[in-house]
Amino acid sequence: MPDEEQPIPFAENVRLQWIVIAVIVLIPFVIFYAVENPTSNVAMVLFIEPSYTKVKKGLPIIDEFNSYVSLDDLTYDLTYKHYQYSVSNKNLSQGQKKPYELNTVSVRNYVHLDQPGELALTLFNDRLSYAVFYPYDEEAYKEEIDHSLKRALKFNETRHLNPYISLHYGKDLDGRFFFRWEDRRLVTEELAWRMRHS
Repeated sequence: MPDEEQPIPFAENVRLQWIVIAVIVLIPFVIFYAVENPTSNVAMVLFIEPSYTKVKKGLPIIDEFNSYVSLDDLTYDLTYKHYQYSVSNKNLSQGQKKPYELNTVSVRNYVHLDQPGELALTLFNDRLSYAVFYPYDEEAYKEEIDHSLKRALKFNETRHLNPYISLHYGKDLDGRFFFRWEDRRLVTEELAWRMRHS
């Protein structure tokens, strides 16, 4: 019977050592990617899930309203500026370990870029996630927004204003034109919750 080939011991197997080193070096990058992209397949496979309540540095969404601002701070500012508003609440976290609460603050006769309209500010787990403005005069407002962006915004276009904030121009199911600013970090977190828990 011929001699069987003996496996090379790990201490002498340079190829296997490099593979192990490469895996060890890649693990932190894979985990970082999964944490930053909670809706990715990598995050799902590794069971990495965001906290859904962590507060990060907010960025301007519309006017002086920054993402991640709380409901109390938001309504305080609106009251201080004498805006009339209403708050609606949607809680899907009953029976779930992770929280899911949406609060929408609706403001009538809000003025943005000298144009009145309706403003809806939505908070995911007490952090401002996105704002939707429905101008009363869509054409006049479109001129103002194009001027402020220094470039025409096309219908159904999403413009990335910075690494996290996007602006979308579209029409809702009721046929109303809208402009939506969102912090993609929070919108992605909300989507990650729905993918895992609904």
